[in-house]
Amino acid sequence: MHFLYLVSIDKETAKGDPRKKTMNILDRENFCGGEGYWSRGKGDGFVIGGGDSGLLSGKKKFKGKERDCYQWGGYPDDAMIATKEMFERIKKEEGEETEIAFIRDGAVESESTLGKITFGEIKNTYLVVVDAHI
Repeated sequence: MHFLYLVSIDKETAKGDPRKKTMNILDRENFCGGEGYWSRGKGDGFVIGGGDSGLLSGKKKFKGKERDCYQWGGYPDDAMIATKEMFERIKKEEGEETEIAFIRDGAVESESTLGKITFGEIKNTYLVVVDAHI
């Protein structure tokens, strides 16, 4: 089963390529099992964007073409600076139970759900779309 998992990553950690940095940190923290933030893992696999590619921009097509759900690293708009409008739209469309992890200073700090956080907690960070599988 696939599920949407959002990541809020601070600008300093995200420098260069926020999508690649997110993938590396999720791997290092053992999102898919082993020792790390999640211990036994959150899921058994993930891709950046995936079936949820385009969620942040609200565009399901990229340059006029259907998106490849398995494009390595996703698309440029699968990591964007969070805006209040984006936050409210995603919370409404995807639901308040949508999970979000917070990467700060190069490591996963905590996780929550959209309904339990305020925009202020993700302001001035990149949001990254993760399509996870369990």
